[in-house]
Amino acid sequence: NVTLSSATFSCGLTLRITSTGYLRITGNLSSGNNNLNIEVQNGGRLEIGGNVSTNNNATFSAQPNAQITIGGNVSAGNNMTFFSASGSDVNVG
Repeated sequence: NVTLSSATFSCGLTLRITSTGYLRITGNLSSGNNNLNIEVQNGGRLEIGGNVSTNNNATFSAQPNAQITIGGNVSAGNNMTFFSASGSDVNVG
């Protein structure tokens, strides 16, 4: 499942969602000048709220049966990684 509301990418985007992975972007997501990597594996969930911005080389990786939730109005700097291991959750903002 993929739900996108609004996204602006001025960079290379790598998007990988496998089988029962779930991605939801509910508001404006903008990225910096370089790579944005999004990976959601089997049973993993990634939910990104409104007005989220990332800088260069951002990575979101939700492993099987794990969840990452990024709330609204969140900014992240260069080379940041949000990683949720199998069976765990990460909540930001």
